[in-house]
Amino acid sequence: RFEREFASLSEPCIIEGLVDDWPAVSDSERTWRDSRRWEEMMGDQMLDCGFDPVDSRMMHFGDEEGEPSVLFNPGRLRLPTWAFLEVARIRQEILRLRRTDCDVDLSNNAALKERLNREITVQNMPFLNVDEGSPLQYFAPIACRMRDLVPLSFYLSHDTFALPKEMQGDVAPQAPKLIAGWASPNSSRIWTTNGAPWQVPYPPWSDDVVPEPGDDGMIYSCFHCDRMENLHSIIAGEKRVVLVPPGQKDVLSATRYAVQRQWLAASVTSPNGNAQYLGSTMFTSKQTECTSDQSAVHPFRSPETNRKVSQGAWPDGVDFPVRVGRLKKGDTLYIPAYHWHWVATSTPPTLGLDDEGPLAVSVNFWWWPIHNDAAMERWSFQNEQESWRNARSKLPADLLVPDRDVHGASFRRLTARQRQEGQVPKPWPQRSAQPSRPSSGGSTPAAPPPTSYASACSGGSASRRTAQGAAGGSSAAGGAAVPHSWEEVEDTRSQDHEPLRPSPARVGLGSPQPSSGPEVACHASNGRGDAFL
Repeated sequence: RFEREFASLSEPCIIEGLVDDWPAVSDSERTWRDSRRWEEMMGDQMLDCGFDPVDSRMMHFGDEEGEPSVLFNPGRLRLPTWAFLEVARIRQEILRLRRTDCDVDLSNNAALKERLNREITVQNMPFLNVDEGSPLQYFAPIACRMRDLVPLSFYLSHDTFALPKEMQGDVAPQAPKLIAGWASPNSSRIWTTNGAPWQVPYPPWSDDVVPEPGDDGMIYSCFHCDRMENLHSIIAGEKRVVLVPPGQKDVLSATRYAVQRQWLAASVTSPNGNAQYLGSTMFTSKQTECTSDQSAVHPFRSPETNRKVSQGAWPDGVDFPVRVGRLKKGDTLYIPAYHWHWVATSTPPTLGLDDEGPLAVSVNFWWWPIHNDAAMERWSFQNEQESWRNARSKLPADLLVPDRDVHGASFRRLTARQRQEGQVPKPWPQRSAQPSRPSSGGSTPAAPPPTSYASACSGGSASRRTAQGAAGGSSAAGGAAVPHSWEEVEDTRSQDHEPLRPSPARVGLGSPQPSSGPEVACHASNGRGDAFL
């Protein structure tokens, strides 16, 4: 069903219960939500964490700073795993204390004061290319204290294949439960964050002041797209997502060509010269392009702001379905290849879910596509053309104008090579069978077939119906379960520029839940526009 109704049509969906058997989700001893597992297995291992000291967007163009030609990239800070976890736990404790006392008084919280003043050594790492003109002095180890790190917004993107084997067994590629043809995953990442930047207390070198949360607790990604099929599963926290389908007219003005600038942590001496604290600076690389196309459109911001950064295209030019949705613990989002996606992440503490741990955590696996080659080649070339056309800085002199024939040949060669590599098995550590999902023959526990659709939507249909047999269900040939209910979301497309919020189809492998989407600043300019995800 997944292949027939979603993958073969490049149609996104949210799947419930797909990862209920992951120990990282369901095993109290191996859960990734409370951070103990990570500290036990990787406490002293060094992590390279993306960070931003001031902006909740981990990557953004400099339109608001008056430098639209600049792409501000996150810094990359090397620190031990325990310190990355401790930053989030300290934030969680401060939020807990603030629920009863608006101001946290360290004179009454000696344990918290000790944690904040713990010394640590960190080191900037290159996110962009380093050259002879780079300020290499900033890449030396830096002594600081935990209080210096708490205000930073960290976003860790970690290679799942680089985890200790025992931790790899806490998760598993999701596709074998859904589709056989995707074979071995191409790659996988763990995404975890402590949330948006916090306010640096004054004076920042004092032992007695406490970092304070900012007004917005979410952390945001730019609109971007991947050339691979993506299954993204939530372990802790929530994500609000916006998906723009490929092959439409350009409403995002995305590009990867811009002046590339990276954040760096920097040691600063206090005015009286007797104390040090951690500040920040930036360096500009000679690198002329990002690794992927990025868009400055921000769905939660005003239409006026988005018009300025999209050459007037968003939201007025959106006359095709755009999906909006909310992902919670246990949900898996299928993002088809080349679908543009924008993500807003909330940590459990900012949601009031202290029992879910201090960090937002999710895991995704990518597979090379096996469907719709002709369409994907067109989408890929369209992206190249638009990235060239939307360049925010001078293009390199040796960069050739995108050529359809050359691009097509390259696309086909890469596709053939990746599919061949995908046929090579990538052994994944077996994990213990969970009581609710017994393993068959020692292999990965198999999920039952879908038992319900909490909702399914079609952007072109305004009808609402219930399938025959909805009350008691029925059996299909061979005993396979069929949906107990199937409803189509009402067509809410507006004639008056109202927000449009159809959700992606939500496929239930667990208990059905209603699907809902956030308010987004996406408005139809005519009767055909949909706000999506």
